[in-house]
Amino acid sequence: MARTAGDTLDVFTMIDIFKYVIYGIAAAFFVYGILLMVEGFFTTGAIKDLYGDFKITTCGRCVSAWFIMLTYLFMLAWLGVTAFTSLPV
Repeated sequence: MARTAGDTLDVFTMIDIFKYVIYGIAAAFFVYGILLMVEGFFTTGAIKDLYGDFKITTCGRCVSAWFIMLTYLFMLAWLGVTAFTSLPV
């Protein structure tokens, strides 16, 4: 069976798709950065001024551990994007 020109993705379509993937990852990083800033505020002594005594709860430790794990996964994703986009160079 012979292939026609419409059967395959051309390079420009793949670049457009990858461009939108990078836009989505960058937007997710922006939102995640704001979440990390808020979480950092609540896990430091800065919250002590608002709520009095500063206590670390089990939930706070779990949230911090979750953010550390998610940051590591995002770092791996961005490393993959960087490696993939450096291939043409």
